[in-house]
Amino acid sequence: MGNWGPQPPNANDKIAVFGSVITSARTVYTDSAVTVKGVQFDNANKYAIAGTGSVNMEADVDNASIAVAQGDHEFQLVVNLNSDTDVTVTAGSLAFNNRLNLNGNTMTVSGVVNINNTLNTGTGSVVVAGGGVLGGGGAIGGDLINGGVVSPGHSPGTLIVTGDFSQSADGTLEIELAGTALGEFDVLDILGDAVLDGTLDVLLLDGFVP
Repeated sequence: MGNWGPQPPNANDKIAVFGSVITSARTVYTDSAVTVKGVQFDNANKYAIAGTGSVNMEADVDNASIAVAQGDHEFQLVVNLNSDTDVTVTAGSLAFNNRLNLNGNTMTVSGVVNINNTLNTGTGSVVVAGGGVLGGGGAIGGDLINGGVVSPGHSPGTLIVTGDFSQSADGTLEIELAGTALGEFDVLDILGDAVLDGTLDVLLLDGFVP
């Protein structure tokens, strides 16, 4: 059941396109598991992909992909990576607000992406490429490799890395400070090992002076 479509794409060579058919924010839901090679968002109005089902990113050849051409969109259901997946946000943003299971695969991020659920499982890696900005107040169920910008939380907040964190010379860790009490500053909580290079960018909020 759901309004994913009368004949929803459901195979590892299919692309789901959420385009210009809506004129205001819309929830698209599925109560069953659907498999797609790609998901494309191209509308200034928000698409929220929801339901008790899941979206399985799986490619017959090459990588699976999620692309945002415009607008701020979100997954409110479980997303499973069954293949390496490229997430490219040209304009706008994309949020994973439910479980994101890497399943041993790599998700490469370009553009603004937020991970907001702490129930994420499975090993694997999230790679922030140059031009990518990864934020959110959730957990990455694997390793985080930063060659772009990692900005924990939501002004401020905590982003958890259950695996290792490594930042290259091209990477930036952006930390917001609004005070010294718990909850007044960003936290990147790394449960594994950390290899640090690149830039630490400290942003002072609300007139806070260290």
